[in-house]
Amino acid sequence: MNKSVKFLAGLMSLIFVFALFPMTKTRVNAYTDTHGYCGKGDRDVNWTFLPGIGMLLISGRGEMKDFYEGTAPWYTWKDEIKEVRVYDGVKSIGRYSFANCEKMENVSISSSVGSIGEGAFRCCRRLSTVEIPDSVTSIEYGAFYSCGLTSVKLSKNISDIPGRAFFNSIYLTSIFIPEKVDRIGEDAFSWSPRLKTVEYEGYPSFVDPSAFSNCDPEITITSPRMIFYSSNGHGTVSGKDHADIGECVELTVRADFGYEVDRVSIISGKYQISHIILPDRDGVYRLYMPRSETPVTVHVEFVSWEPEPEPDPTPTPTPTPFSSKKEPDSPKQGKESQDPAPTTAPSESSSSSGGWLSTLKAYARKILKLFR
Repeated sequence: MNKSVKFLAGLMSLIFVFALFPMTKTRVNAYTDTHGYCGKGDRDVNWTFLPGIGMLLISGRGEMKDFYEGTAPWYTWKDEIKEVRVYDGVKSIGRYSFANCEKMENVSISSSVGSIGEGAFRCCRRLSTVEIPDSVTSIEYGAFYSCGLTSVKLSKNISDIPGRAFFNSIYLTSIFIPEKVDRIGEDAFSWSPRLKTVEYEGYPSFVDPSAFSNCDPEITITSPRMIFYSSNGHGTVSGKDHADIGECVELTVRADFGYEVDRVSIISGKYQISHIILPDRDGVYRLYMPRSETPVTVHVEFVSWEPEPEPDPTPTPTPTPFSSKKEPDSPKQGKESQDPAPTTAPSESSSSSGGWLSTLKAYARKILKLFR
């Protein structure tokens, strides 16, 4: 009886001991598969996956490695990752870090991250919202390619939305473009059939023609358009800096002396959309803001004209018809000339011989009267 009990006790002990080995091995494998290093430097950035929760944690201080698609160390858990948290201290998100994590629903990015690599969230089809902190200054090609995004908050400090950054965002309905964005690359938002509203805070100097291709054809640009003014150097043109589509903008056009307005052109991006704007009856030039996805430039061409000769300030005498009468030399002479001369008085214009002869005749008549 005692031998049987001892045998059974020993057997049970052996079974228990052998049972420990696979359990210990399994725990070691699980431990090594759920954490590790993923930084560019030696052990500066760590990753940890919590299988029961489906949460992937990225922590440490430094930049993440760049990966090829399918080579991230947590890729074996890609079908179980539901949430990603990038903690403070991590300075970048490497290329293809979370690509093809199709069950990922949420991601939080700390304000220490400065860049998001190429294809970092490619084909995360359940990722519906993303908030990119203002610390991020660059997003690389295809970073959110074919995601399930319904809303996006872009960083205020990015200057470039690269090619296919949000390509095939089939649930995205609106996007706000921050002021500092100066360029939108090829197919950046193309194949996003529900995208209807694009709101600009600023105005990119370059928008690729394919940036919004195969989207809803009636995309509404809700923010006012920016207006620039230029001329060929012989006058000036000015007006409002911003205007809504369809808004009437009065232009102040001033030509230099010797020049006049030849034509006013409206240029949108690379294209001239209006050849000339004629002034209204009151002489004021008016622009009705056209529909445009880029800033509009009002360009005025001035041409020279020959000015009329300026009049001589010295008055010229008016010519009078020919007259034989002598003009009076003074106001007194003029008055005397108006009075009729007496018929008995000798004319001032008579000769000297005619004068003494008449006097002699007068004396002769007096003498004859005395002798009678």
